[in-house]
Amino acid sequence: MKGKIVANILITFGIILMCVAVALSVIATNKQDIIGGADFHTFAFVFFRESSGIYFLLAVFGVVSIAASVIIRLLNRKNGM
Repeated sequence: MKGKIVANILITFGIILMCVAVALSVIATNKQDIIGGADFHTFAFVFFRESSGIYFLLAVFGVVSIAASVIIRLLNRKNGM
């Protein structure tokens, strides 16, 4: 039972981190003053490079959290819990 609760918390935390990372990078992209407008290239630059890559790191931590949740669920299923 504990494993299922931990897995649910981790997957929720991971999804929230990924959504926050994308939302914050979209907001930061809209604030850029680019001649011709901000497009995907500007978004990618902001996502990977702005503030030392904090948005990318948030997304990576979200993916790691989701992967840990999947591993915990598989281990619980294997052990019959």
